Amino acid sequence: LDFGELHQSVAANDIFADPENDIFTLNGNGSLLAVSFSNGGLMIFDVEDSAKNLILYDESEYTSFSGGFCGQYFAFTAAGDSKSVFGLVDTAEAVFVGGYEQTDGFLLRVNETGIDLASGNVLVSFDPETLAETELAYTDTVNIVSFAVENGYVLAATDDSGFSFYDSGANQISAESGSSDRNYDFTLLKGGYAVLGNRSETSLRILCLTEYDDEQLLSYDARYAHDEARVSQDMSTVMLFDYQGFRVYSMEGELVAEVELPDADNIYDQQFRRTGESSYLEVIWYDGTVRCYSAADGQLISETVGEAPSSDLYEEFYTDQYRITSELHSAPRVYRMSDGKEAAVLESDDYLTYVTQIGENLITEYVTAAGERYGLLLNSNFETIAYLSNLCDVMDDLLFFDYESGNIRQCRLYSLQELITLGEAYIK
Repeated sequence: LDFGELHQSVAANDIFADPENDIFTLNGNGSLLAVSFSNGGLMIFDVEDSAKNLILYDESEYTSFSGGFCGQYFAFTAAGDSKSVFGLVDTAEAVFVGGYEQTDGFLLRVNETGIDLASGNVLVSFDPETLAETELAYTDTVNIVSFAVENGYVLAATDDSGFSFYDSGANQISAESGSSDRNYDFTLLKGGYAVLGNRSETSLRILCLTEYDDEQLLSYDARYAHDEARVSQDMSTVMLFDYQGFRVYSMEGELVAEVELPDADNIYDQQFRRTGESSYLEVIWYDGTVRCYSAADGQLISETVGEAPSSDLYEEFYTDQYRITSELHSAPRVYRMSDGKEAAVLESDDYLTYVTQIGENLITEYVTAAGERYGLLLNSNFETIAYLSNLCDVMDDLLFFDYESGNIRQCRLYSLQELITLGEAYIK
């Protein structure tokens, strides 16, 4: 290819690190070459037919470029003294698809799997077909200076010399700030490892992903919003639900069913029921309609119309030994089934949702005003002996936890003697 009198930018002093502010990249099959030039020009050359060359900028005030190919699309950024621009070109149709400009700069990563674009404190994945943006990371009050994306995980380095990891639902997994004297210029994710480094230090930081496969029950799409997650009686499916609808997942993480609930604004309550070998979601509307949906395949299994539910949100929970009453703005009360006498007054700060008895212990589940869920493990004297963050379900002696990060984990409830035995074995 002949560039004529055009050439790429040449640093006056080239002993420093490459600023990586030029574009010189081939597409996937090597038929197109994108090149930026020192005069602010940007062109896509057809290596077989120069008549098909695309001139994006003949010349411009831009001095810094980045970009690459994703299938038939070419994504790029260009920055000058006063503004930066992001653009997308359909090379097959030879048209400019879209883009936008702003005063702040962009960070762009493009390959055959996707287009990722960061600006300020937000990182998004950009769909070239629909122009839709999907949030990958949000870093709050600090700005992103470098990032890497692989297999549903995101690593974002920030301008406070820190970094954060995010899952496929843009939930922050972990974060560290001030871990270095300088910002991290380089980030890389590959095969469960992360690498961070900067231009001023001669060492790299390497981190390894730890996964708890033994405790993981299943994985689901972390972008699916839901309030609750419940396990079926036969341990074959998990139902994620809120007042808008629900999903049913198999234990292999396959989506079995997705249902949108009708007249969602008028839903009074939802309760997940396990009776015998069957499990279902019971949905109650303010007009007295009750519909039950199978936890196996999401199918509607019954529909009845009765009296409208009371607006005072009064509920009763039953275990083998106790009856627990709960009403709005009042602390739940525990009554013994044997004589009907009051045995205890429970935690009153949040709303009680479920009560489960395991041996002599009780597990009470709550939801806060902010929608956060947790459980309390109570002994026979109704004293709290454990706080169970993100508890989503209890069955037999198994506890299930949903961190809304695409994974549901399980843990057995151990006796004190079992914990002592495990500790002694670990020490040895």
